[in-house]
Amino acid sequence: MVGEPLFLTSDIIYGLALGIAMSVAKSVAIKSAPSECWGASSALFLLMNDLGIEVSSSLWGAFNDIWGFQAGTLCLVACQVLSFIAARILFPR
Repeated sequence: MVGEPLFLTSDIIYGLALGIAMSVAKSVAIKSAPSECWGASSALFLLMNDLGIEVSSSLWGAFNDIWGFQAGTLCLVACQVLSFIAARILFPR
């Protein structure tokens, strides 16, 4: 397969980035809670992470079935751009 090395390389980069981002996000969530609530903070973070994955997978799957993969991809890119803009506005340096 011609694109297999590129595909595997992108998988490795995605896995590393996701692993780092999830570890940092969980650390921030736990450290922002009082020490007696660290267990509850960790559990809530992981629950919301799992729920977000399940709900978004279902919604994007339905969206792609109704409007097609190309529309779903364009909508996803638009959501990422809007998220970046919102982050820059809400969290200025």
